[in-house]
Amino acid sequence: MDKIIFIKPIGKGSPSIYSHELAKRLEKYSEIEIKQISTPLLSYHELFNFLKYLIKNYNTIIHFPFYYYAKFALFTRKSIISVHDMWWVDYPYRDIYPNKRDKIFAKMDVKGIKRAIHIITPSVFSKNQLIDYLDINPQKITVIYNGVDHSIFKPIIGQNPFNFDYILFVGSEQPRKNLKTLLEAFKILKQNPDFQNLKLVKVGGPETENFRRQTLQDINNKNLNGEVIFTGYIKEEDLPSIYSNARCFISPSFCEGFGLPTVEAMACGCPVITSNTSAFPEIISDAGLMRNPLDARGFADDIEMMLNDESFRNFFIQKGIKRAKEFSWDIASKEMKKVYDSNLGKNEYSRSIKG
Repeated sequence: MDKIIFIKPIGKGSPSIYSHELAKRLEKYSEIEIKQISTPLLSYHELFNFLKYLIKNYNTIIHFPFYYYAKFALFTRKSIISVHDMWWVDYPYRDIYPNKRDKIFAKMDVKGIKRAIHIITPSVFSKNQLIDYLDINPQKITVIYNGVDHSIFKPIIGQNPFNFDYILFVGSEQPRKNLKTLLEAFKILKQNPDFQNLKLVKVGGPETENFRRQTLQDINNKNLNGEVIFTGYIKEEDLPSIYSNARCFISPSFCEGFGLPTVEAMACGCPVITSNTSAFPEIISDAGLMRNPLDARGFADDIEMMLNDESFRNFFIQKGIKRAKEFSWDIASKEMKKVYDSNLGKNEYSRSIKG
């Protein structure tokens, strides 16, 4: 019987969340095989075994859940690839691609994406990027919004993990995340005596040591030493209390294909302020505030409104909770199954459930 192989990376971060949530909903179908791999493939032994597996299943449709697995599509006859955004084309940092080998791999990823029989994106914004940057046929692209596990991400009040008021940023310190503008906005806020005890909590790793050095230098230059709290990686089950008790969540990013932390924040009853670029207008709609990503003063003004006006803040809390309910992994997995059935030559959902 024809089947789809879904590659499930084991690790931290968005690719692992995406693949984990979809895999646990798709594994019930007999025509879907879940293949777990470590991420990244650190050893030549792991890489060799994975390539051997792909060659063995050369004629099987294989779904790679993130763009940097697209290079492996060159070792398959048919592939489906999830491309969440094209930041790696917009922002080809030397720290992300530090050597010639990695640059070659990035070019292989582009070739793999172009070779795919179908591409999944989490937003119309990302779909249009693929069309504009790589000249992909729109008929090959399906938009399937990412989801949120609403059994985990929900308001948790009265369990503040910190003993101070704080605003929240969740993400890496890549330049595209634009933490620099948020730090400038925070500096403006701290000039107000009413906010002397306010902290900025930053969840997530830096991505590279150089990015962290740049962030710490920026904090020092803005006289914000001791005002920014770095938590590092936080387990998924511990995130809701951090979201729920923040005064607001800010994402001034230049480029996001979806912005999962923003939707998680809304689901937890945390009002959101984002940039007005990339996928944010599509995903947030009217459930949050949006600003030009370079407008530090504007971000500071919006944060101040959230801090000072409870009715204003509660309005966006309710709007955000309602909007977040429109995104679920159950919906995403059903839409993914439709794509699989279409590429397997089926006209409707398969009834073949394991067990």
